[in-house]
Amino acid sequence: MLNNLLTYKKISSIIYSKIIWKINNDKDSRRYSQNKKRFTYKHHLKWFKQTIKENKESIYLVKKDKKIIGIIRHKKVKNKLFLSWALLKKFRGKNLGTKLVKEFVKKNKIAFFAKIHKLNIKSIKVCKKSGFEFLRKENDFLIFKKS
Repeated sequence: MLNNLLTYKKISSIIYSKIIWKINNDKDSRRYSQNKKRFTYKHHLKWFKQTIKENKESIYLVKKDKKIIGIIRHKKVKNKLFLSWALLKKFRGKNLGTKLVKEFVKKNKIAFFAKIHKLNIKSIKVCKKSGFEFLRKENDFLIFKKS
């Protein structure tokens, strides 16, 4: 049997900026984001370089069988680490989101939060299947915690 584990590579350079832009700028990713507007690659690159430099946020490329399937990231907001994730379109609907989040949380063994749009049913299911508990609603978003 092939190694069924996912691999996580922390991004520290702009080498993967194009694929991350493609994942983050996808219409479904935008629909459920706090900022709904799509953005140019130039705008993304500026944000990406700043994010890498500031080190307040970590972005990981997720691979399965050496193929990039998506990203997972955590960002510090008021001393809490918020997780977010996104898959390339062709890898959605295969339970990989749940696998990605479960494995990542298990490897890191720290408390994570997630802020999920109330209409993002798939990510809400990922949270629940990954052991996150619902904390509260903030406007159009649901806040979850995994201890």
